[in-house]
This record gives sequence, structure tokens and C-alpha cells, in this order.
Amino acid sequence: GDVSFGGRFKAKLASHAKLEAAVVETSKLLDKGDTEAAWQRFMAARRDVGKGGVRRIDYAESILDRVAEMKAQEAPQHIFVPTMIPTVDKYIDGLRLGEMGMIVGTTNTGKSITAVNFAAAAATQGFVTAVFNTEMLIEQVATRFDSCFTKMEHRKFKRWTFTPDEEDQLAELLMQRAEQLRGKLFLYDTPIRGCSVETVEAAISELEDELGVAVRCAVVDSPAHFKTERRYEQKRFEFGDVYWDMKAMARGEGAIGHPLALWVTDNAAKEYQNKFAEPAASSESYDNDRISAIVGTI
Repeated sequence: GDVSFGGRFKAKLASHAKLEAAVVETSKLLDKGDTEAAWQRFMAARRDVGKGGVRRIDYAESILDRVAEMKAQEAPQHIFVPTMIPTVDKYIDGLRLGEMGMIVGTTNTGKSITAVNFAAAAATQGFVTAVFNTEMLIEQVATRFDSCFTKMEHRKFKRWTFTPDEEDQLAELLMQRAEQLRGKLFLYDTPIRGCSVETVEAAISELEDELGVAVRCAVVDSPAHFKTERRYEQKRFEFGDVYWDMKAMARGEGAIGHPLALWVTDNAAKEYQNKFAEPAASSESYDNDRISAIVGTI
């Protein structure tokens, strides 16, 4: 089910050609001192990279073709990445490629741990998974996965209070996982307030070129710490842009060029402290709950 490497390579060549042309045009505008026009050209190129522009079909005329296509493949080839939580997967089947799911809650309610578990579930099922953390060092993220895979308390990893017998058991369990997860799970940390959607797309593209297969699942904890390109009077609108860009990435409209299942985290407003958050509780943007295909609140 992986996208063809040749197809992705051609898409990237087209993207690079568009970028090169945009850079030349933007440079000329800057040389003329027209910074506003240069900025508009840059933003237009950014939106265009990886996209085929606006798409249109005549619904009635497309019916026969689509029915014939579905019959030929027996069933629509929708790929879902299950969460491995039975009560969740019973209703949503997991996160479909092309969808963005949001995990919302107040501080210390377990958003990051939930994201780790979703990523672990994806990787153990064979989906190549990339995890980006904007708050913790990569070593700290790795110990959370150690805890998840071994079912041992995370606090023991933080303080290293294992007995000699537990250390032997831990080593054995992790070595077993290493064989299962080789080439499937990749962890990234990012500079504080220095990460952007483009940073994530570039890292995933580089990983795919190295592996020769597509990343199917990504977890970003949290886009709320991304640096933003545009400035608004209200900060929440800036982060609205970030989450819209993340959704475009999930849909395959960015530089990656193919859909993936994307989990992101977001903080709920303070009034939800010690309460279950509602979908509209995502505090950084007025429409984050509408941007996401699935909103999980904790």
C-alpha cells in the first residue's frame, strides 16, 4: 500500500521547480523594493507547492467511472491507522490517511502520553511513524516509549529505580521490540519555538527518501509551539493558520505529496481544569475543533 517512490520523486521535482521559479520572482521583487508583492508571491508559492490547484468533477458524469473503479477493486481502498483502543476503534476504525485527529486537554491530563500510545500502536502494526515533540528532548520522548512498550512505570525510567532483575527484564523486552520496530518508528525533537510545518514536512520527506517508503502516520506534540509566519492582533488566529497547514499536510497538499494519518495535541482552556474538555475547548484557535476530523478530549 505504499505510494510509488517514482511517483513521489516526480511530485517533488515539480514542487522544486515551482519553488525555484518562485525564488527567482521573489528575489526580483525584493531587488525592486516591493516587499509586499514579494511576500504575496512567496505565500502563493507556499500554498501551491505539492498541490494540483483547485480540483473539480461533474458529480453526475463521475458516477459511472467511480462505480466501475470501486467494482474493480472490490472495495474503496481506505487505509485506517487503528489506535488499538477497542472502544475508540469500534466507532471510528482509527484515523484514516488524509485525516488529522486532535487530542485536547488541560495541562497534565495525559495528552502527550496518549499521543505516544497512538504512535506506538501505529508502529507495531507496521505503519512507518514519525513523532515530533516541541517540548521535550528526544531522550525523554524515547523513555516514554520504553515505558509504553514494556508496561513499566514511567517514573522508574525517570529516576532509574529498577532492581537488577527488572533491568534484565527491561533489556530483554526492549530488544524484542527493537527487532519488531526497526525502520518503523522515528522520533524527533525540535528547537524551542523554532519548528514550523515546513520543518516537519522537510524531515518527513528526507526520511521517506532515505527509506524508500511512505510515512503513514505522524504525531506532532504540539503545533501550538510552532513559530508562525503571519501576525495577527489575536494570537489564536496565528495558531489557526498553523493547524490549517497541518491539516493540509495530512491531506497530502504540502511538500510531502501524499496523505497520512496525523495526530496533534492542543491545550484546553483553563476553565476545563479537572473536567473533561469539550471539542470547542481547544484554546489557541476558535476553529481548531472544526479543522480536525476527530477530536479526542481528556
